[in-house]
Amino acid sequence: MAKKQEKASLNKPQGGRPSAAESALISDRILEAAWAIVLEEGPDALTFDKLATKASAGKATIYARFTDKIGLARAMLERRIALVEEEFDADLPEAASLGAELALLADRIASMMADSEGRALERMVDWMDIADAQAGLQTRAWLYGRSAGMIAHHLANIAARWGSRLVEPTFVARFWLESVFGHARMSTSIDTTPDWSRRHAKIFESLFERVD
Repeated sequence: MAKKQEKASLNKPQGGRPSAAESALISDRILEAAWAIVLEEGPDALTFDKLATKASAGKATIYARFTDKIGLARAMLERRIALVEEEFDADLPEAASLGAELALLADRIASMMADSEGRALERMVDWMDIADAQAGLQTRAWLYGRSAGMIAHHLANIAARWGSRLVEPTFVARFWLESVFGHARMSTSIDTTPDWSRRHAKIFESLFERVD
């Protein structure tokens, strides 16, 4: 009898505040549930009531971490961008030449911008512009800077692999990002324009200087 009581005591959930690790897992679960709602129904459909059901979390738990929808949206964007950066760091494009690597990178970024997640990210920022113009402006500036920094990092890595130096890397990364973003938004089908990335790479390849 004593052993059964001891086992039951060990299995009984302990009260008190969750640990930092547990709290982080709860926040991740909430953000994933929120992102699933945005992907399925769009930003306007995201409410704390619906999120509580989707995340299997109490509203008090959600509000303790995200006081309003603007804060929740910003946290979602930060999490998605961090995941994109991890994916790129784990699988950098490599090819037989400098131009081919630049073309692969352009194709990959353009495809990501055009897929469902890329479109959802853009809609989320658009929603923030309407809900809170200042927050939307700040988020766009943050997203632009973060994305340009990621591109500059990968362009520098490509240059190093091919014994080259990139002239004005910050400006080039911003210009590169803007051109790929414009293509992803204006083109009706990324998959049917393989020649675009080759031409795009040829233009930017001229900005790499050979290091003797």
